[in-house]
Amino acid sequence: GSIKEGLQAGISSAVSFSTGAIFPFVGAFLPYKSASIIGCTLVGLLVSGLLTTKATNKPLKITTARIVAGGVLGMLITGLVGSLI
Repeated sequence: GSIKEGLQAGISSAVSFSTGAIFPFVGAFLPYKSASIIGCTLVGLLVSGLLTTKATNKPLKITTARIVAGGVLGMLITGLVGSLI
């Protein structure tokens, strides 16, 4: 890849991470904490997927599905590890 593609990927990552971090934080202040955090996180993952497709000109469905699936897998693993502790 070129430097331009690397820069696009870096910017996309920073925007996605920052945007995604806001959503579960907001969910923590809503009623039904666990459900609100999960719901807000899913919305954040969708927004991150949309922003990523805009920044990188990648296919919308594939890119967004990859980001949402990775986020859900991360939440499942975190929940599983948390339940073991």
